[in-house]
Amino acid sequence: MCPRGACSALRRGEIYFRAAHDTSNGGVLAFSRIDGGHEALVISNTSGDWKKIDRLVIDSALNKNRPFARWKNLYNGNEFGTVGQYGDVTALYLGKISQNGTPEEFYMAPESVAIFVDESNMTAWNGDLGAHLCKE
Repeated sequence: MCPRGACSALRRGEIYFRAAHDTSNGGVLAFSRIDGGHEALVISNTSGDWKKIDRLVIDSALNKNRPFARWKNLYNGNEFGTVGQYGDVTALYLGKISQNGTPEEFYMAPESVAIFVDESNMTAWNGDLGAHLCKE
C-alpha cells in the first residue's frame, strides 16, 4: 500500500485548491482533499528550482480551533506544519527539522511532491515503504 491508498481523503475527498505563500515566482501547486473530517494537503513543486514555502491556507472549519496542531509530510517525517492563523484564514506554517535537530525553513526540491496530514492520523514510519501511512 502507498500513502495515497492509505488516506481516504486522497482517494475520494472533495478537492480545494490552496493558496501557497512562497518566496519565489510560481511553480507551486497546492490543493487539499477532505473526506470524513480528515484533510490531506498535497503540494507540488512543478518547477526545476528549489521553492521556499512559508505557509498554505487550510480548511478553517476543521482546523481553526486546533492551534499548534502538528502535521507531517507522509514522505518525510522531518518536514512538518503547524496550524495557526494568518489574518482571518487558518494556515499551515511549514518547517523542517535538520539532521542535527534544529528547525529550518521549508524548501521543496525541484519537481517534487509532499503530502501533509495531521500527525494524529498517521502511522509510525514504515521503512519498507519509505513513508508514513494514514490510520483511517
